[in-house]
Amino acid sequence: MDMNRLIKFSVFCTTCFMLSSVLSGAGHAAQEAKGRKPNAVLSDEAEDADSNKRRMFNFTSGTTFNMALIPRQVGEYAAGDIYAPAQVYIWADPSEPDAITFLSSHWDPFVRKYVDTGMARIAFRPITLTPKATAAAAIMSCVGPSAGVAFLQQTAKLDPIWATRRYPEAVQALVKGAIAVGLEERDVYACLNNGDISLNNVRVFAKDVRRINYWNKEGINIYVNGGWWPGLEHWALVKKQVELENKDTQDVGENNPLLTIQPEDRVFGDPNARVKLFDYGNVIRVQHRSFFREGFDSRLRSYIATGEFAYIYRPFHFGGETRRAEIAGACVPQARFFDFLDYISQNKHFWRDLEEPGEIIEPIALVYGAKKSCFKDPDVAKKIDSARDEAIEKLGVIRVSTYFYKGIRYYGDLPLDLLPEFIKNVDQKRSEGK
Repeated sequence: MDMNRLIKFSVFCTTCFMLSSVLSGAGHAAQEAKGRKPNAVLSDEAEDADSNKRRMFNFTSGTTFNMALIPRQVGEYAAGDIYAPAQVYIWADPSEPDAITFLSSHWDPFVRKYVDTGMARIAFRPITLTPKATAAAAIMSCVGPSAGVAFLQQTAKLDPIWATRRYPEAVQALVKGAIAVGLEERDVYACLNNGDISLNNVRVFAKDVRRINYWNKEGINIYVNGGWWPGLEHWALVKKQVELENKDTQDVGENNPLLTIQPEDRVFGDPNARVKLFDYGNVIRVQHRSFFREGFDSRLRSYIATGEFAYIYRPFHFGGETRRAEIAGACVPQARFFDFLDYISQNKHFWRDLEEPGEIIEPIALVYGAKKSCFKDPDVAKKIDSARDEAIEKLGVIRVSTYFYKGIRYYGDLPLDLLPEFIKNVDQKRSEGK
């Protein structure tokens, strides 16, 4: 058994031991929430004098923003205004088929429709984990930020299958692409021989990996204002998210039929409570959210205990492991779902750094009553996907942690300290007929 498998097996066994304690009645005391300072917070309190007119990224006040999603000079090839409502980041190995397809077929149309009209900024960051990718990234550094994407486009145009060739032939194709955008041949080879440039790109990528929660190694990784979409197959949804970022979707109507409790909803509290808070979340994104930082927050439980408040959890995924986790969650019976969510949150140190956290989440779901056959049930997966797509199309949900009360949307993590104020403000708004 290799070391990676041994580590995963050890983690799994430890988890099984902890789960057996749960089943035997040994409860887990909720850990006191530790106030971790986020990497960055974009709010109304900006440093520049022009902030009131052009608040960076147009984020909701207090939204945490991953440090990997900050514009930079090194290793980034971008088009558009950093103050555009939608900020799109693309991480990909430039020698992978999806990356070649994206840059050749999708980059320019996206720039014309969304970037040139001020709706979005888009940035490409090359992954440098293979010799061909490192060579491409080194040459991109030399041709400069304005021509980096054009260089890869020209390479693909001159030799569409350059990435499938042996390394020497692939480099020859890259050299021709660089020459096509104006670089002298001797300068191209100087770039390839400059180890500092290649190492610099590797270092920049490594910093991104440490700051990004999930990584799709096989294809393209797309982030839009902090929302994660793995794989080029999600590009249509990415464009939809960009469009929604440029629309006012805060109020979707007090009597919106989608914001009534459905049979498949996960409801904690009295379904007839006066206050019904709908939360679009994901079971492996609980570590970033106030309600579940270190287990189901006791304050939220106390609100529910009054009988006046009901919390409704709805699944929202970005494909890959986030989809796998939501399917596992959907297989847990209603009566045990919030215990399942609470356990995942309290014990996230077992799974949050795994490449495939579903390896842990699925066995936990089994302990909380899920059937193993359910994980592969196409009907369950279809319901999860349909719920996500409906939320995007009809409610303007574009990320995990989107809350609705009486049709008013709260975008981003909703701190529990602000929950009573949010409810009060919405009630007042509705009482005034707004």
